[in-house]
Amino acid sequence: MTNMETERPRGWMSSFLRQFIIQGSWNYRSMLGSGFSYCMIPLLRKRGLSGQELDDAVRSHMGPFNAHPYLAGLALGAVARMEGSGMNAEKIEKFKRAIQGSLGGLGDLLIWGAWRPATLLLALVL
Repeated sequence: MTNMETERPRGWMSSFLRQFIIQGSWNYRSMLGSGFSYCMIPLLRKRGLSGQELDDAVRSHMGPFNAHPYLAGLALGAVARMEGSGMNAEKIEKFKRAIQGSLGGLGDLLIWGAWRPATLLLALVL
């Protein structure tokens, strides 16, 4: 088992809590990229990165990332697993580009197309 798998609770919990503010740094240049990299910091620290290595890893995740914010945690977990297994940065970036569209479309369909109308209907019935 890797270091990230054996020492889960603190880093994973910190990353999970940071996901609630992932949209806080949304901008037109990187969309959710800044928030995504902010969520990755505890996981990168768990991996043992510090100093310049940590700065470089955080910068690599600050690129454009445009998925549905409610489902961005799925990509975050997958990328954290890839980082923990030592996969190279090019493959991780390629994965993020590939999955962001699917998470965006699925999130819009589930949240705005199903969840929101269902909760509205429930509120009207009650």
